[in-house]
Amino acid sequence: MSPSAPPSFFDDSSADIVLRSCSGKDFRVYKTILSRASPVFEGMFTLPVPPPSAVPPEEYSNGLHVVTLTESSEALDALLRFCYPVREPSLSSIEKTLEVFHAAKKYDIDEGIMWAREKLAGFAAKEPIRVYALACRYGWEEEARIAAKETLSMSLDTLLCSKSKELADISAFDLQRLCMYHISCRKAISHLTTPRFIIEGSWRPWEPLWSREPCSCSHSVIKTKTYVESDVLPYYAKSWWCEYMEELKKALDTVPSKTSTTQPRALAAAVVKASACSSCAADALESLMACAEQLSSKVDAEIEKVQLQFVQ
Repeated sequence: MSPSAPPSFFDDSSADIVLRSCSGKDFRVYKTILSRASPVFEGMFTLPVPPPSAVPPEEYSNGLHVVTLTESSEALDALLRFCYPVREPSLSSIEKTLEVFHAAKKYDIDEGIMWAREKLAGFAAKEPIRVYALACRYGWEEEARIAAKETLSMSLDTLLCSKSKELADISAFDLQRLCMYHISCRKAISHLTTPRFIIEGSWRPWEPLWSREPCSCSHSVIKTKTYVESDVLPYYAKSWWCEYMEELKKALDTVPSKTSTTQPRALAAAVVKASACSSCAADALESLMACAEQLSSKVDAEIEKVQLQFVQ
């Protein structure tokens, strides 16, 4: 198999060494540049180089000594970008990013290691369990916390039924900590959907959801007392709103994330009930959406207070 051509910036005619990937791609590079970026390369290049007459012809390319490495061409291309003043690599999968991470560790290239960690954290939104498991395996606390928070967008049942192969590399204790974090977040937000908390907590911009006097329609019959501003007079919460909040509570009990504050079916059902009353109908949709938006912010704020217990 003849060597294939690399990107132009790794094909310099004045280079003094050739790095060949395991797939046969040649990278013509400079020893000085690589030595400054990697102490491993620096040590490698101090070894004596045999003359062309003493080695097979494939160990030289256009007069330059060839060093064959175990990395794939894609991983080697990405790794060399951390040594040269060129743009960072663009990789689209956890597997490829991990390959670069291992190569960067092997050649002791700190910038490549940090880049790979940041890149892997970026995959947490789509594959949080895999990223969490990798973070636990390598002792990355920040990445573990990022991934743990992203797992809140799934139910605990879904989390426990995950078939991510990376889970085989972590302890049962690591998985238990993730489950406990999930449960703690659920408890932390459990009070947010109670009408009494919302009224007493001064969520006052949406008073169409409750009022001092009961509405004449059948959808405003729930009485509650509030102590806002030392006021002990009763408020009347609209029943269609209370039912809507109950649906949000069910959703948050299963998936403790701000994504659960958007429930189109519950919203539609509440609007339909409110529309039966001309007084309720006027502001129902706007008020419900504003309430959900505020709830989303409060869910996020409460979850931020919960810390994953991370132990290396």
